Amino acid sequence: MSKSYNDEYDHVYIGVDDLDDFYFGCTTYFVKLFIEKLSSSNMLTNIAFLDYPRLVRMNPAVPFKTRGNGAVSLFLRVKKDSEDKLISILKDLVQNYYEESFGREPGIILLSENNIHDHGIMRDYYWKAVSDVILIDHALRLLKKFNAKILSHGRGIVGALGAVSNFFIEGDCTYELIGYSERSSEIMISKERVILMDKLTRPYTFNNIDPDHKKILITPSLGKPVVFGIRGEDPKILMKALEILRPANIESTLIFKTNQGTDHHMIPRKISEARIYRTGLFEGVVSKRPYIAYGGDVFLEIKDPEDPDLRLEVAIYKELGEGNVVARELREGDIIRVGGSIKPLARLYGSSDMLLNAEVLEIIDLKKIFIQKNPSCPRCGSTMKSMGRDKGFKCPKCGYKDPFAKKIYIEVPRNIDVDKKIFKPPPRNMKHLTKPVSRYGLEKICRKDPVSLKNFYNIHKFMRNLMIKI
Repeated sequence: MSKSYNDEYDHVYIGVDDLDDFYFGCTTYFVKLFIEKLSSSNMLTNIAFLDYPRLVRMNPAVPFKTRGNGAVSLFLRVKKDSEDKLISILKDLVQNYYEESFGREPGIILLSENNIHDHGIMRDYYWKAVSDVILIDHALRLLKKFNAKILSHGRGIVGALGAVSNFFIEGDCTYELIGYSERSSEIMISKERVILMDKLTRPYTFNNIDPDHKKILITPSLGKPVVFGIRGEDPKILMKALEILRPANIESTLIFKTNQGTDHHMIPRKISEARIYRTGLFEGVVSKRPYIAYGGDVFLEIKDPEDPDLRLEVAIYKELGEGNVVARELREGDIIRVGGSIKPLARLYGSSDMLLNAEVLEIIDLKKIFIQKNPSCPRCGSTMKSMGRDKGFKCPKCGYKDPFAKKIYIEVPRNIDVDKKIFKPPPRNMKHLTKPVSRYGLEKICRKDPVSLKNFYNIHKFMRNLMIKI
């Protein structure tokens, strides 16, 4: 009797985190090495990719994080009689390609979809991973509940499970095409080509260059083997961008589905929900005039609209760009939303022990500000003078008197562009998760979608004679 499909295949998730270091290595590079190992081991015929590899950025506020605070995950269909070999390949990769280094705590996990009966738990874990603190004990409890295989037991299992949990949400996503070479330090990316690529593909690619400083943003500042990373709305636009860029001596490229540029960490919260190392979007009323520190950083306080005793101190640093300038013009009574990371505070501005480091400022409503002015003389137009409390006004020029005249109120124009409601940092200062304003209106619902290996992995001509062609 022939085996059924379910008897022959298993759907498995692989999560990996904390395999990068300061000078060499990138957790995304693990996927490249994994694919090469599958090829050289004749395993590709036993595996199908059920979605693009995922590159998932975690909560940027936590103090214990990897360099880019990103983990990767894969969703595969695997022949059941090949699972042991798959596990062996994963273990060998860690042992042979990644040396131990100070502070690195790799986490590699493998979960069968059949063992994940409660998808809601995975969704909850994802939203906590991008916006809150997760203790390793919590991750271990869930992995035990799902009968997961832990192939590397470092703290990275927290992020590894976070990367896997991203498969269980249906929300906005972006893509990133990453180019690799172990000779990355010798490869120059043409600034002119990057500017041209940006011009021809935006807004469907984003954060390629900084518009103010004309600084290239697609190349990493340190380490190898990553040469560049282009971020965009879909794989096709990324391939077009690559054709325009024409990088030389690239060994290979990979396309990842990501949560970058989605604002997934900007979860709407009440001020009462503020916790150290938590992220969120907080609405409040400005409760005192902003304090402008030496150097230009702005500190202000907001209070809960429903409970004025609940207050949160906010720092809007110069790095927020135009948002910092706008923050200087805020006044008591203005209603705003500020999003960012909660950090411990050394009581620089008030009495709280928490400070919201803002990365987005939204103007909800500006309080009208008025000044009082003496009335004008209806006879000659001169400014009248008071004749005493509740005695009216007299014109000093023509002598006209009006015992019933009152001071007039004139609205003072606010030095804030009311048409521009949202202020975010310039691209050079954006966190991985921060959604650029250029992406507003381009959001989409992303689901798992089987994909051919050739659609996201490419060995370039420079390496074709050195590697097995896939």
